[in-house]
Amino acid sequence: MRSGNPRVRRSWTLQLVASARQPRRVVRETMTFAEREHVSARSAADIERWIPPQTRQRGLQLFDQQFWLWGQDVATVPGNGLVHYGFHRHAPPSGARSTSCYVWEGPVERMTLWGFGLLYAQLGLGSMFLRRYRFAPCLISCDEITPNCWGLEELPRHAAPANATEWGRALELVEATCRWIVAYETWAQQAIGPELRQASLSKWKKRCSSAENLPADWELVADSIHQARESSAVETTDSREQPPRSVVLPPLSHGH
Repeated sequence: MRSGNPRVRRSWTLQLVASARQPRRVVRETMTFAEREHVSARSAADIERWIPPQTRQRGLQLFDQQFWLWGQDVATVPGNGLVHYGFHRHAPPSGARSTSCYVWEGPVERMTLWGFGLLYAQLGLGSMFLRRYRFAPCLISCDEITPNCWGLEELPRHAAPANATEWGRALELVEATCRWIVAYETWAQQAIGPELRQASLSKWKKRCSSAENLPADWELVADSIHQARESSAVETTDSREQPPRSVVLPPLSHGH
């Protein structure tokens, strides 16, 4: 197996600015269960205005499947597939009812994975949390993200995008996340191998793609979100927030 990843050049301490108008925050604020559920539900409802339903449905299917594959990469690939790609594993504290947290760092971006979701961050753009089974972005309100979270209740304060400007930034982060997954799956085809990848995928009862088509399927979602973001930027004028035009996608390729 080929170890390592050319995209990983160095580690960096991520300094994020949630908004140019907001002061830098150092203290991480957490949220109550009711607040988290409200934010997640609001984001899921609002996203239908900004991402075409077909694209969101495809993203939901692929996102759920992707977490299964990441789990398989940890469990079945000798030496841990995520570690081979350049992730650092952070074991939960003794007594915590949680799986490990994995953190990947590149020159300008960071990906953090838990069993319950992911946090993607990019310098100059901000950070976003995507909860598993939701595929609805929530923007993180603090500018220093650490891997020392072991459940939804320990995440930094986050919120659904509240206006067209925030939705534009959220969609840009979602698109970047999809393209990051494209790069990961392209690497997996070569480093893990198509046979082992397909064997892992064949155990997933809700599979929606074949292993060889995963990079292309994620690329389609990224392209559709990009088009939706560009469309919404054009159509949002005179302080009016309008949803983008629908983008028609080809049928999703299914695994066998």
